[in-house]
Amino acid sequence: MSSSPIQSDFILPADLFAPEAIPPSSSNFDDAIKAAMASVPKWHEVGNGEFPFKPVRLDCATDIHIPSRQPGRCITCRLLRPQTTENTVNGVFVHIHGGSWPMGNAGDQGHWLQGIADTAGLINVSVGYRLAPEHPGPAGDEDCFDVAEWLVLHARDRFHADLAFIGGESAGGASQPADRAVPPLPRERRDQELPALGGLILLFGCHDLGSTPSQIHHRSAMTDGKGYAKELELSNLYRPGVFGDAWKNPRISPLYADFESCRNADGRSTRLPPALFIVGIKDFLLDDTIFMSAKWQMAVGGVSAAVSKTAAAPIARIKLLLQNQDEIIKAGRLSRKYDGILDRFTRTIKAEGVLALWRSNGVNVIRYFPTQALNFAFRDTFKSIFAFKKDRDGYLKWMACNLASGGLGGATSLLFVYSLDYAWTRLANVAKAAKGTGERQFTGLFDVYKKTLATDGITGLYRGFGPSVLGIVAYRGLYFGI
Repeated sequence: MSSSPIQSDFILPADLFAPEAIPPSSSNFDDAIKAAMASVPKWHEVGNGEFPFKPVRLDCATDIHIPSRQPGRCITCRLLRPQTTENTVNGVFVHIHGGSWPMGNAGDQGHWLQGIADTAGLINVSVGYRLAPEHPGPAGDEDCFDVAEWLVLHARDRFHADLAFIGGESAGGASQPADRAVPPLPRERRDQELPALGGLILLFGCHDLGSTPSQIHHRSAMTDGKGYAKELELSNLYRPGVFGDAWKNPRISPLYADFESCRNADGRSTRLPPALFIVGIKDFLLDDTIFMSAKWQMAVGGVSAAVSKTAAAPIARIKLLLQNQDEIIKAGRLSRKYDGILDRFTRTIKAEGVLALWRSNGVNVIRYFPTQALNFAFRDTFKSIFAFKKDRDGYLKWMACNLASGGLGGATSLLFVYSLDYAWTRLANVAKAAKGTGERQFTGLFDVYKKTLATDGITGLYRGFGPSVLGIVAYRGLYFGI
């Protein structure tokens, strides 16, 4: 049996990135900000708290002190509650302010956060994390992590609501590396059932401190005539002594985190929460957001695949039953042919119930994950054996290497997972006995294995393997080769 590639829902409409897509109001607002910024002293001239503007102080804001991992020290956070007449609290939102790590404070986004509190019914906790250069990283990251962990454990007792969202902008949008997006529970609390994080809200986050192309182009434009750009010093203030590939440490640049390690043991779910990525098309952190959102989509792709296969399961089963109805009639498990797809749906639901449309879907989902993993693993193994390089051996040999590696990888992986494919097909083709006894030929996956091994031996599980190999060699060869 062959399968078609999963279609991603990660789409970048090209028209959104065209200059004419920017509304005049946005362009005017951007120009006004640039003019205002040009008229104030630079951050390296006046220091934090004065650049670019003094923090906003709201009368409704209060401070909360959350314990740090350091004994005797607390992290001061700004607390904003809903001020509407209902005062409904739906959850807690942890906000991590921007400022490129040496600048900003928990009161910078007071009006915006109060709007979120009133509109969404969220209690906002803005983290007053330690700033560079007095406190270089990972000091600030640890403060953000400690606040989130404390709220995971204590928000319900303190605010009668659970931690729902974590978010921030710029530097604050990069303070949650993928492998720390959901703080781990202390050992003594890991047996408790706590609600999952609702999601991350990351606005123009800096996910690669080693510089993405959009960062590099922006810095070139910001460099003055003397070749001097203070923007280059911000990262070094946050992480002094870090050079070259050291910036790719996932604890520094979240883009390089091992997203696969976030997948749960079942392989079908991930502990990564949903994430909303927001960025302007002229933002110098545009590439950071594009790259990170793509990685996030890939990390949860296994879950998407399981959902997509489950959604399409009724169609897949109906297709198999229509293709094999003659054999099913000969076996005495079907009284007459189907009159089409609608008749098949109607008769299946009437005889077996709605859930029968998803019969064998569990096996289909299970077989997907090892199939994909083995395809890529064996493809890379064969590719390293051939070891053709386009620039050294020429395009034709390199292309032949890709075709052969993909085809052999698919054939080898099929050797390991074909029995699951066989079992899925047999279960999907099972219909209740035509005489109304309600009996089935197979009751489940293990019953297929048991009965097939008893009657035909191990070779029975590989019935039809030859044609399947030919199909997968052609499919995977072209899939990876072109």
